[in-house]
Amino acid sequence: MTGAPPPRGTGEQPVADRTRTAPAGPLLLGVRHHGPGSARAVGAALAAAAPDAVLIEGPPEGDALLALAADSGMRPPVALLAHAVDDPGRAAFWPFAEFSPEWVAIRWALAHDVPVRFIDLPAAHTLALTADG
Repeated sequence: MTGAPPPRGTGEQPVADRTRTAPAGPLLLGVRHHGPGSARAVGAALAAAAPDAVLIEGPPEGDALLALAADSGMRPPVALLAHAVDDPGRAAFWPFAEFSPEWVAIRWALAHDVPVRFIDLPAAHTLALTADG
């Protein structure tokens, strides 16, 4: 074993005792599978990095609803739903479970008073597409 410090997020040093340093760039957490392990890893990475903002894959139209996740009565499973007003069958939804990495990231940001936003193509653009293109 070398004299290098332990990797961040290993639990060997309490988060409160770490000295926060500005990251060299954005921290990208490319999680594609939902599960308790992924959710824990995202929570640990956010605690270790203490970012200034959290960006989540999802429709920006949902930004106004993010604060609802801080309500103690809001418990997963929950989902965002977008649909075309003139054709409700043309719809998309973004589900969140307690073990969703996105849910963990949203809740972490809200609990730490860190701005959280969705970043993706607006649902309005996706729903405006027709079979003709």
